[in-house]
Amino acid sequence: MNIVILTHAFPPMKGGFSSYTYEVARNWILAGEEVQVATTVPPNEAAGFEAQVEARIVYLENKSHTVLENLSVFIKFLRIAFKAKAEVILLPVWLPYSIFMVLFSYLTFNKIPYVIGCHGADILGMYPNSSHPVHPIVKFLGRLALRRAAALFAVSNYTAEKVRELGVEKHKIKVFPNGVDYHKFRRLKVRKAELLNRYHVQHHDAAILLTVSQFNQRKGIDTAINIVRDLKEAGHNIIYLIIGSGEAEADMIGLIEKYDLKDRVFILKGIDDETLIQFYNISDVFLLLSRQASDVNVEGFGIVFLEANACGLPVVAGNSGGIPDAVADGKSGFLVDPLDTQQIREKIIYLLQHPAEAKQMGEYGRKRVETNYNWPKITQDMLVHLNGIVKKT
Repeated sequence: MNIVILTHAFPPMKGGFSSYTYEVARNWILAGEEVQVATTVPPNEAAGFEAQVEARIVYLENKSHTVLENLSVFIKFLRIAFKAKAEVILLPVWLPYSIFMVLFSYLTFNKIPYVIGCHGADILGMYPNSSHPVHPIVKFLGRLALRRAAALFAVSNYTAEKVRELGVEKHKIKVFPNGVDYHKFRRLKVRKAELLNRYHVQHHDAAILLTVSQFNQRKGIDTAINIVRDLKEAGHNIIYLIIGSGEAEADMIGLIEKYDLKDRVFILKGIDDETLIQFYNISDVFLLLSRQASDVNVEGFGIVFLEANACGLPVVAGNSGGIPDAVADGKSGFLVDPLDTQQIREKIIYLLQHPAEAKQMGEYGRKRVETNYNWPKITQDMLVHLNGIVKKT
């Protein structure tokens, strides 16, 4: 099957959209499909693409990201699609190119079906009265693009419901969750003291809570820091490691200083994937208390929960957005009200005081990733659906 992908999010750019696009494209290519990826993200030798993947990537320069520049990129993409004799087009995220795709779909000579990836905040941004800072006409065209698409690939049941609320026929919406490379994210034997010393983290005998996240308001890291203060005051020997970066870092540092937690809470930045996997393996509980911070600021799924589970780590997760699809409550971890600090404390303490049950949850999470939440399976399921679309065209 000839598939062409147009994306503004692709490695070496970081983030969930980039990871999603890369893993879908990579696994389709490795499965033997004819895939061409057109991306506006400048290439980087450090991206580490496999040779088969790198050979299928075309860079389309987009300096200004204005409407006219985006249209120019889209026209260049269409040339690539026609040259490749594309049977289906994938837009991993609706912005910025689906507004042109929907107009193109009205042309009588166009018979190429297109599919849009749907995640979370991106879909909420299409609602007419949403705070997403794009013109109402763009939002309208986005909704029209969803309705005219051959299919919508939603990452969670939550996202699928939000797409349906925008007037999309239910039969067009398919849920394909995010996945994890469980060969990469795996259980390892790690020298805990050596790793902590490298990052100047004290209290090697303490239990470790871990968060891996962008630092923004929806992630609930402020709540987690408050809970660590309470646990410390109650006599629990714990440390809290926060891996990531973002605009809320100054607020986090302020809370750490306010509660005198410099010896208990550590912000770690610039951590590569292999080191991240080591931190997953030395931790006792993965903690991410995501909440809906605004009408468009919500978690669409939560890949980090699967990463933690793939490394055998139980999770405590904020019950919001699409997170219930990523966490099997009571089996791979616990879903909690992200604003209920008492409930959160109880679940953390339970896992710390019941290591056998915590280990069992981590093992269940690992098996769940190996069975259902891995990219080879997910992308193969996508291909089966795409084949059905192509046959109908």
